[in-house]
Amino acid sequence: MIRPSRLLKLLAVLGCCTSFGLSAPQPDLSPESRFEVKGDWLGGSTPGHAPGRGTLYCNTANASATWIPAIHSVCPVRLSFWVSPHPGNTAAARIEFGKPGGTLESREINLRSEPARWEPLGVLRFDGSGTEIIRLTRSSPGTLRASGLKLEILDPQDAKMVWQTLILDELVAYDRAILAHSAFEFEDVPRNDPLAPIVARLAADKILPPVSSGKFAPADPISSTDFIAALGRLLEDRASASLGKAALLEHAKSKGWTQSPVPDRPSLRDALEILVGCARTSGRPMDWVEKPADSNDIAGWSKALGLYLGEADPIRSTSATLTRAQAAWLLARFQTSLLHSGPPGSGWKLAFKDEFNAPEIDSSVWKVSNKETWGKLMSIRMSANVVQKDGLLRLITRKEKVADKEWTTGMIGTGKNFRQAYGYWEARMRYAAAPGLNNAFWTNPGKDPEGKPGWEIDINEGHWPNTINASLHQEGLASLSKAWRAPVDLSKDFHIYGCLWSEKEVVYFWDGREIDRKPNTQARRPGPVIFSTAIFPWAGSITDALHETSMDVDWVRIWAPAGSSTSTKDGGP
Repeated sequence: MIRPSRLLKLLAVLGCCTSFGLSAPQPDLSPESRFEVKGDWLGGSTPGHAPGRGTLYCNTANASATWIPAIHSVCPVRLSFWVSPHPGNTAAARIEFGKPGGTLESREINLRSEPARWEPLGVLRFDGSGTEIIRLTRSSPGTLRASGLKLEILDPQDAKMVWQTLILDELVAYDRAILAHSAFEFEDVPRNDPLAPIVARLAADKILPPVSSGKFAPADPISSTDFIAALGRLLEDRASASLGKAALLEHAKSKGWTQSPVPDRPSLRDALEILVGCARTSGRPMDWVEKPADSNDIAGWSKALGLYLGEADPIRSTSATLTRAQAAWLLARFQTSLLHSGPPGSGWKLAFKDEFNAPEIDSSVWKVSNKETWGKLMSIRMSANVVQKDGLLRLITRKEKVADKEWTTGMIGTGKNFRQAYGYWEARMRYAAAPGLNNAFWTNPGKDPEGKPGWEIDINEGHWPNTINASLHQEGLASLSKAWRAPVDLSKDFHIYGCLWSEKEVVYFWDGREIDRKPNTQARRPGPVIFSTAIFPWAGSITDALHETSMDVDWVRIWAPAGSSTSTKDGGP
């Protein structure tokens, strides 16, 4: 979206300009200002019109990129489009501009030809409605590439006088209507409340609906009937593959409560009993759980499963009547711990995990990169940017000059201390809340001493706000990459990113949902676990908003097929 606050700042100067006694235009920019795409667009490493400004590219048939400035002012505007040449670009791109539904003016541009340049399009007269569009499409084979759009606001009486120049280069297609979970906001749950993204997601997924339009009623008690119904809707998920929804609900109704009959107003402890019971009978992998010594210790089981974390938890006292807010916390945590995580099916053993709960990084397992960078990176990775604190591994981005780089980021990997071929790999992560950063979870075995082809599995190279890039790179073969858009802002909460890696294919998952699969030709050798961040123009426009943001990792877990010996420690290949 083209940020209204940014354009308003650029346009503010117009209010004090005059020419030949005429007042300058007074643009009234609305939240409608946006950038929209049709097709499967990816961030490109080809630079845009200025340092830190990237491009987007697409090879999808009938793809388009559309700018909607939404300038509510009557004024002539001279348009120019920035061309970032590339041999794979189309030689005939069409740019149309004008009023949607009317006759659009059009120009053809060769996106392949040198040099990089501002290509003039012509003059568009804005009529004050704010509905004018500028649309880029393809007329011949090749890649369609979008970059900056320049708008020069002209004096109505003298076209040689430019009152103000706007460059629209925010290429993040961020539509709150598309990010459905973000569309659910409640007047009784503040935006900055940690509960906000949870109740928004549960409401959007119709698991725990609001009590009325715009109201969630977090402090209201929830009945046992409503709680079990919400749990039933939640169980339309991966758990049904191993146990079945009917069996889990039967457990919930007949065995979950210690009281009989089922209490109409359950306590938090009642709810914990039912969820712990469901977890223990679900058939889901449980070898990551630090099980309590006493099998009847509900508090111990709840803590081990991440459902209830003690009196410091926002859920508070276990004896109090269960509220809708507490129910939301519990259902979301149960979903994360049991339904969205863990490998599909059975026949697995846990080969590696780190919950990052220790006071500091385990140096016997992890190696932190220091002063590591390469070619296209606009940042350098420093050990000071990797911090373990409060149960999280944080990779911090800072605007600071080191060597010839203006930014520092972080990278950490298991190196030769843990490596594995195949299995199910997953991590629970939260994006940094700004464009321009690669939020990455991946594996690459490095150069093979026997000369076998190299490869890399990117379980995710994510870009704010909602892009997940699932990739498989194999030496000598075309890279297999797919950009998948999540229905949420991935910086607002933690989500689980995983892949099922076998000899024949790599299958990618987000919160337990399959999002892509790719044939595996040569990813055969054991690889390490790697987390990293890096600044790239193809990850979005780079601004100071990145400073002191972080990609956060809650935990990482790697499973191997039961009976296999695919993991290597202390010296893999």
